Amino acid sequence: MAAPEREAGRLLVVVCVAFFCAGMMQGALGPALPDLAHQTGAGLVATGGMLTVIYLTALVGQTGAGLLIRRLGARRLLLTGMASFVPGITGIATSTSLPMLLAASGLLGLGLGSVLLAGNVVAAEASSGAGPLNLVNAIFGLGAIVSPALVGSSMIAFGSGLHALWSIPLGMILAAGLLLARAPPPSAPLPDMAASPPQAPGLLAMLRAPTLLIIGIFMIGYMSQEVGLSTWLPTLLHRATGLTLAMGAMAVSWFWLLMTAARFAAAWLSRFASPRAILRSCTGLCIAGSGLLWLGATTASAPLGLAAVTALGLGLGPILPTMLALTRAFFPHNPGLAAGLVIGIGNIGGAAAPLILGGVIEARGAVQATGLLLGAALATALVLVAIQRRNARTHYVRSQPAQQ
Repeated sequence: MAAPEREAGRLLVVVCVAFFCAGMMQGALGPALPDLAHQTGAGLVATGGMLTVIYLTALVGQTGAGLLIRRLGARRLLLTGMASFVPGITGIATSTSLPMLLAASGLLGLGLGSVLLAGNVVAAEASSGAGPLNLVNAIFGLGAIVSPALVGSSMIAFGSGLHALWSIPLGMILAAGLLLARAPPPSAPLPDMAASPPQAPGLLAMLRAPTLLIIGIFMIGYMSQEVGLSTWLPTLLHRATGLTLAMGAMAVSWFWLLMTAARFAAAWLSRFASPRAILRSCTGLCIAGSGLLWLGATTASAPLGLAAVTALGLGLGPILPTMLALTRAFFPHNPGLAAGLVIGIGNIGGAAAPLILGGVIEARGAVQATGLLLGAALATALVLVAIQRRNARTHYVRSQPAQQ
């Protein structure tokens, strides 16, 4: 194997470790919310506002990284993101006041956005196929499986889930160490392809593309469900069905386990089914799962609530890799930047969902909050109809008539 190929492979390993830590962060903060509220002396909804800060600043970080990716390259942006992520998550774990918590959340979000965009660029440029993109996002899901279980175990063993948060900065420090240890000599070309091909569209050109904006709107609905559930599922199940918060944290692990398994299954199914068919099935499962969650909250039924978590995990899981593959097909000259941008736009939903859902839980109760999730699932399905109509008029569908 040539030296540039070896370096590109090593950089992909670094991205996998970083994405695992990013997934741990996403999976852990929701179950840890009650302990963070207790430690800071703030209310549960106010503490949940940290997720809004994280995803808003992640959008800023991804936009900035998109503007700088050609000039600085993915390697330097990864390192910059890690340098912001580590003190951010450490600050969250040690915060003793709400202002301190929100400031640390902003620092974390900026780093997260840079890591995610640069990591998606590295994955997209690692191969002509979609395999590396699917791999790094599946690794993200594995991190989100592990961390809620760690939080729940910490609650049972120590009475607080915050001890589990310390594994996240340690993992990201490991990723940064690998990145620095694997750095090529100054005379060698960077393996992460800092300069895009001349014909590759830039950030502003992509943001003006109607197709990318429609996909971004779909991702807003998707992210609002994923982040909303990851954040508030333990509280919803506890208040609506009587499950303990520790068991609710385990339910988040189950949710992410099914999401990750479904992503691998979707990669296999994509050889036989079109992206449109996969996405239709996924949105249908999300509507069914949200409906079951509403019914479980209405009847205070824990079995129905857990059945809903199962359906939602299976339904939400394949959406991300399938939509990233579709985005890659629409923007073949700069697929990594396009993937990072649609995820960045989706972060608007990730930012809004925790605050809105938490406010509804406190003001109106769990039943109304689950009804809101059902509404998000229905709205996402409607946006999918618009995407599919546009998809039917593009070269992507016409070039693959056997799949449609």
